[in-house]
Amino acid sequence: KRAFDISQKLSGIKNILIIHGDADETVMLFHAREIYRLASEPKKLIVQQNGDHRMSNISHQNGFLREAANWFNSGLFGA
Repeated sequence: KRAFDISQKLSGIKNILIIHGDADETVMLFHAREIYRLASEPKKLIVQQNGDHRMSNISHQNGFLREAANWFNSGLFGA
């Protein structure tokens, strides 16, 4: 286990989509919430209920694909 502290660099990060499971035992949800809090707009945080680190639930996988496609589409072709 390594300790990474990217918090000082996050204010310069924008156009970020964060998808995280609330049952992830590898990376705690707190980290996703902190990244979201510190990042600049536009940003979006999606918390998958009962989602694990591997995103092993097929509905979570499908939701990820849908949200990622929407995010890229809005960023590349949207406003």
